Amino acid sequence: MRTIEQIVTELKKDYTRWSNEDEDMEAYDDESVPFFNEDRTGSMVSVMLVPQEENYKEAFKKLRDNDVLMDMGAGDLRFALRASALCKKVYAVEMNTKTLTRALNIIGYGIPRNLIVICADWRDVKIPEDVTVIMCLCNGADLEKRWLDNKRAVYHGTVTTEHGARLVEVGH
Repeated sequence: MRTIEQIVTELKKDYTRWSNEDEDMEAYDDESVPFFNEDRTGSMVSVMLVPQEENYKEAFKKLRDNDVLMDMGAGDLRFALRASALCKKVYAVEMNTKTLTRALNIIGYGIPRNLIVICADWRDVKIPEDVTVIMCLCNGADLEKRWLDNKRAVYHGTVTTEHGARLVEVGH
């Protein structure tokens, strides 16, 4: 059985291979970058193609073993997989079916039992009552005000050229 770190390494290799193949923005179909960004702010590349690992280290420090985490914009599940080793339960929400399919094919039966993957737009997902922490590490993502309900901790990751990577606590 592979460890979480071995799976994450495989996901990184696949991402590198996949992103290098798709460098030409003209290669995207209707269900990729232009579609995703139709009603959002941010650039195509920054929102869709960059896993925001810059905030992982700081984000992991915020998690406790009794936390139930909701990872909004989970991408290829690298953060959610690692967080599943630190938390009681992790909900990973990602709307890009292609990204999730690739990730789940690599993870296979190695998916942790406490990791629940949800393929949906986070704007449409009901937040389960047991969630104690919400993290959104997507560059350029808007903060959903409804996440601040229920006295849960909410963290929003930002990456800017002026300030570098930051993890901002926006509610508790």
